Amino acid sequence: MSSLWWCFCRNMDGPAIRTHAVSLVQQLRRGWSSSKPIVLAEGSDAGAAWLNTGIHATQLARRQALAAAYMQLTTELKVENLHYVKGEDLIGTSGAVDLPTAMGTHPTDLGHHMMSAAEAKLPVTHDRGHHA
Repeated sequence: MSSLWWCFCRNMDGPAIRTHAVSLVQQLRRGWSSSKPIVLAEGSDAGAAWLNTGIHATQLARRQALAAAYMQLTTELKVENLHYVKGEDLIGTSGAVDLPTAMGTHPTDLGHHMMSAAEAKLPVTHDRGHHA
């Protein structure tokens, strides 16, 4: 079994993310030692989100739902060793114009600065003694 779980919820709407993220983390934690980290990660910025208000609103709703699930899991349900990575930390902070993605998931050729994505994951993995 893996020593680290990364949970991405790219293809769900806000309510589904909130419900399923909580259920998934609870299930993982029941069958897995609390010493193993679980990471909830927002989706990275969609390339057209800065231009298309519909894409931006959907992306914002997903992020808010995942953040709400994280808060419920850590405060109400007291899940330990649960971590959260913000979407803007996955690809970088230069912006959608010079670091675009395809559908908010994978960098395009222009946006292929993957060191930012790796650097966002390193604090969690290094804190737990896992090294890339």
